[in-house]
Amino acid sequence: MAAADCVSWTGMRMRGLWAIAAAVPSCFGDAPPIEDGGTSTSSVATGSSDGGTGSTTDGGSTTDADTTATATSLATTGDTSTGTDPTVDTSGTGVDCVHRVFTTKGTFLGAEVGGGLNAQALCEGEAQDAGLDGTWEAVLSDQQGPAVAHLELCGDIVLANDGDGAPDDTLVATQAEWWGDHVHAIDRHADGMPIPLDNMAGAWTGSNPDGTVHADDCADWGTSNPEVTGRWGWAVDNGMSWISDGSLACSSRLRLYCLEQF
Repeated sequence: MAAADCVSWTGMRMRGLWAIAAAVPSCFGDAPPIEDGGTSTSSVATGSSDGGTGSTTDGGSTTDADTTATATSLATTGDTSTGTDPTVDTSGTGVDCVHRVFTTKGTFLGAEVGGGLNAQALCEGEAQDAGLDGTWEAVLSDQQGPAVAHLELCGDIVLANDGDGAPDDTLVATQAEWWGDHVHAIDRHADGMPIPLDNMAGAWTGSNPDGTVHADDCADWGTSNPEVTGRWGWAVDNGMSWISDGSLACSSRLRLYCLEQF
């Protein structure tokens, strides 16, 4: 495949609102500069005894002691039901399970991505530089496994920083929507700055839309050969192309998506 591909985008769909935007088509060239559920238990309620004795079918009688023992037994046994509440902490960290996400400022050749562990280090480096705590992993499939398998979700996903000074208030996707259309594009860096609408507004993913491994992965993120390709997604789009828009030469420079893990 050629070392550069031309792409264009026509807009982003917001939930309940259509916003149409256009940008001049741009081409990916070689090596442009790098930019600076919970569990609830309910007891069975029992009525109070009137202190008397009641007749049984066999002519026997029940005593206050019998009534008390039965009530105690039912209350102890209870009725247990389990449900999942995405607003309740299921991560064991003591905080609500809401994942933050951002797109890196840095752009990388295919070989510079280097697979899962190296990509994770790139994400954590940018998070630390922006003052974000937590554990961060790249939304990336490689030969070690698909993104959908190594990324664990226990709640909604929000922008790590949307630039308005109010953290965690811009919903990107619910847990159920993550591998699909999003509510909002991952169009901000860790420091809240918007991603420039240029030929580097894409991110390497190596993934199909459902987060499984795509065959194009720059030889397991080990080459920048322009004859080899890698799968990428549009960081400024909230449709399915956010994760799988096409394949580009591994000599192109693209970003990474970084998702918080618990």
